[in-house]
Amino acid sequence: MAKADDGADFLVASIHIGTTYSGYAFGMKRELTKDPTKVYCPSWDVLDGPSSCKTSTTILLDENRKFVAFGYEAEEQYAKLADENEHKDYYYFHRFKMILYEKVRTTGLNLNTTVLDIHNKELPAIEVFSHAIRFMKNHLFRNIERLRIFIEKEDIFWILTIPAIWDSSGMQFMTKVADMVNIDSSKLKIRSEPEAVSMWCTHLPFEKLHGSKEKISHFEEGSRFLVLDAGGGTIDIFVLEVKAGGKLRELERASWRDWGGTSVDEAFKKMFCDILGGEEELEKYFNRYPDEYLMLNRIFEIKKRNAELFSKKRRVHMSIPIGFWDTFPDIEFRTSQSIYNDSLQWKAHKLRIDTRTLEECFKPACEGVIGHINEVLQLPNVRGIQSILMVGGFSDSPTLQNAIKKTFSNFNILIPEDPSLAVLKGAVLLHDKEIYSTEGFFGIESKRFESDDTILLQIIPHKLNSNHREVNNVGLSVSLFKSKNKNSTCLENSDSKYMGNVSVPAHDIKPANNTEFKITVVQGGKELKNCE
Repeated sequence: MAKADDGADFLVASIHIGTTYSGYAFGMKRELTKDPTKVYCPSWDVLDGPSSCKTSTTILLDENRKFVAFGYEAEEQYAKLADENEHKDYYYFHRFKMILYEKVRTTGLNLNTTVLDIHNKELPAIEVFSHAIRFMKNHLFRNIERLRIFIEKEDIFWILTIPAIWDSSGMQFMTKVADMVNIDSSKLKIRSEPEAVSMWCTHLPFEKLHGSKEKISHFEEGSRFLVLDAGGGTIDIFVLEVKAGGKLRELERASWRDWGGTSVDEAFKKMFCDILGGEEELEKYFNRYPDEYLMLNRIFEIKKRNAELFSKKRRVHMSIPIGFWDTFPDIEFRTSQSIYNDSLQWKAHKLRIDTRTLEECFKPACEGVIGHINEVLQLPNVRGIQSILMVGGFSDSPTLQNAIKKTFSNFNILIPEDPSLAVLKGAVLLHDKEIYSTEGFFGIESKRFESDDTILLQIIPHKLNSNHREVNNVGLSVSLFKSKNKNSTCLENSDSKYMGNVSVPAHDIKPANNTEFKITVVQGGKELKNCE
């Protein structure tokens, strides 16, 4: 079988663990060279809904922390265990990635970071993520065998994606996860979600971008566009400019906000809590019927995805599990005493919700997203934007789409087919491309050099013990700084930022007055690698 490094055909696979949904995509190098859109995603079966190109971000482990199931299968198996009251010793992690966001913001992500399951049982985050990545990896192996794709496992190149908010510690975290599941580091790249999204959108033909105007190129050199990546947990906004050769320059990246699709779920949950008299009442139902509670969440998720029905019906009907009626036999009375008296009806084990009331669940998220976009558009360095690209799972929502189109009617709102797959498919195309660059300049001590340049660093004997540069029998240790000011002297300028320390091998070289070391700094992706 041909190897990936001999120029012959090989398979590229990406894995994305999202807040709400996760999945993988793959393509053959030879096909991708001819047509970059030849990226494939598997279909996941859903027990009580249509099949999907992603599965639920849910992991079930037994009492010994051994893997049981992932995705929709994990939800179904846990529901069966709960129905038999055999679930209490199991670990059940649901939407565990969202739990990490606050920790990333405050303490950072490291190998000791932990996450809680739905019963507040704690495990190392790296252990939970490794189960998820291993499952996706093995599922791919079974899938390509079923599809009769004859390729050796060592001829698979892997791309793992990480959120925009994750810094170098997050990249190290995911690198360790890959090592734990036996992914060869020489066949691995770790890419940020914005990179993947940008790559996919720039390769899509215009007919696959809903809202695209004929005979207008939105991605020609010099054009600028805003990308709204609305996922399950968070939204990211970044502004890109197309440079020569199809490279993308990032002009602005707004910090993430928790206005993703799960914020709509929280608003729906709050409505129930307001009617019942507090969150502890809903917790009572969860403790008695955990399987039904999960079923109720899934029912709402399906309704949320089919939000286009809102404009066609005065009321939306939802089936309510029987245990809910058993726990709250006076639910009609409680509703009559709440502000939802005229907008909710409970009849024949169904909940009938006034369309306007259900749309209110979307209001905080939509208003937050719109406000954030407006803030970005006011920045002086992003002028000239004509298009807004909507990607991510929440961008599938007609409610969010309509809100964006109505507010930003002067912009061309572009939505690719299956916006929730933009990260997965775009990541596959990043296996051999460095298309992303940021506005910034790197420096070592008081020397300045632009990214992708080569410099000569002279070792000065009386500075060998400097905190920023030293030579020993192992090699050269260099501190790297970054500044947005092209004329910055880095260490002396307050606008510089310490990026980290790089060790350069120099085993057989002894420092002398005129010893020179040639150092090449390459910017691209989320990692630094040795260059020969």
